[in-house]
Amino acid sequence: MKKDIVNYKNFYVDGKEKIIASFVVKSNKILCKINSVSNPEEAKKYSGRMIFIDRIELPKLDKKKFYYNDLIHMKAYIKKKQVGVVMNVKNHGAGDYLEILDKKKEILVPFNDDHIEEIDIKKKVLFLNPSYYEI
Repeated sequence: MKKDIVNYKNFYVDGKEKIIASFVVKSNKILCKINSVSNPEEAKKYSGRMIFIDRIELPKLDKKKFYYNDLIHMKAYIKKKQVGVVMNVKNHGAGDYLEILDKKKEILVPFNDDHIEEIDIKKKVLFLNPSYYEI
């Protein structure tokens, strides 16, 4: 279980509304208390909403590691031909994979060095290994 969330300071509901929250790790669960919420009715307004942190609070990553959010909307190429755009990064138990969409089809790409030759975060592009994919 990841407990890093207890180290962050700034939280935003749906990326906008700043909230003050505190966290407690208890018997393999992380419990969140939003300071402005004092009863179940108030808590319901947060149900199903996304809570974000400030990106500047995230730790720097090694060269071969990426935050999922950095990969979203990245253009995907095979050789010099654009074959789609990364729409999502998912994991259903067998490892991470990219969902790449173009106008005609969806390509599911295992997120590993065999299938992805290069990722350029600054240019927002990645290159797929042509031996696995048709152009």
